[in-house]
Amino acid sequence: MPVPGKIGGKEELMNYQVLDVKVKDTEETAKLYTYFLDNSREIAPERVRPVIVICPGGGYEWVSEREAEPIALKFVGAGYHAVVLHYSVAPAAHYPTALRQLAWTVAHLREHAAEYHIDPNKVVVAGFSAGGHLAASYGVFWKKKTFLAEELGVDAEQLRPNGLLLSYPVITSGPKAHRGSFTNLLGDRYDELVDEMSLENQVSLDTPKTFLWHTAPDDCVPVENSILFKKAYVGNNCVIKNSIILNDVYIGDNTVIENCIVESRDTIRANTTYIGTPDDIKIVIEKNERYTL
Repeated sequence: MPVPGKIGGKEELMNYQVLDVKVKDTEETAKLYTYFLDNSREIAPERVRPVIVICPGGGYEWVSEREAEPIALKFVGAGYHAVVLHYSVAPAAHYPTALRQLAWTVAHLREHAAEYHIDPNKVVVAGFSAGGHLAASYGVFWKKKTFLAEELGVDAEQLRPNGLLLSYPVITSGPKAHRGSFTNLLGDRYDELVDEMSLENQVSLDTPKTFLWHTAPDDCVPVENSILFKKAYVGNNCVIKNSIILNDVYIGDNTVIENCIVESRDTIRANTTYIGTPDDIKIVIEKNERYTL
């Protein structure tokens, strides 16, 4: 139901709903929270907006509130639609339940694009920590896992994500894994599926363009998770936007800028530091000198 509220400093109507998400092979019901901006009858009544599908973190054991509505409201304030998927987690649900629920969400948004004033060509999936693994899983599996489209009775193109926004994501099941996420996700099928769930090995040309970020000192999800995903994109000629990792910034393959300030999308201002390239070539940058990526 549309409810009045002040969004971005002006009065607008927001379509807030809580939808049940029911999928095959589970009795679990996920919840989809919608934050849709209704159009003004006076200004651009036919306007359509991008939608951000938010998957909070929680190690596949719980769903974090701090990465849910606060994120949605930031996007709404910037003029985007947003939805938050409270997907099912362990011990009640294991792979591929959450993946199915995310596929249902994308299909539902496209099916109701006209009703919700969504641009169907701008459906972006965002994820945080273990929710980043869910979002990235969807990015690599939306077409490979043919059961997703078959179960929903749609063409696979209806499930295509137009982009990913990954924040300190769990990616690898290798030595730098956040191991708890994989034990919760896979349950009794851990040994069978753990290698397949290492997403740096699943990137293909069907994986959508991605914005990726991670902090180097992260002591929960090691920064190597994002570095491995970045390398997989480069190796598969895929498009990745600005994989900058703050507080010792990594650019590309192991290029590091220490103690820097991200000034814009393409420029960094360094504080008397250096860039170390993969060939160990060091370029000194004086204080306040700019380095263009």
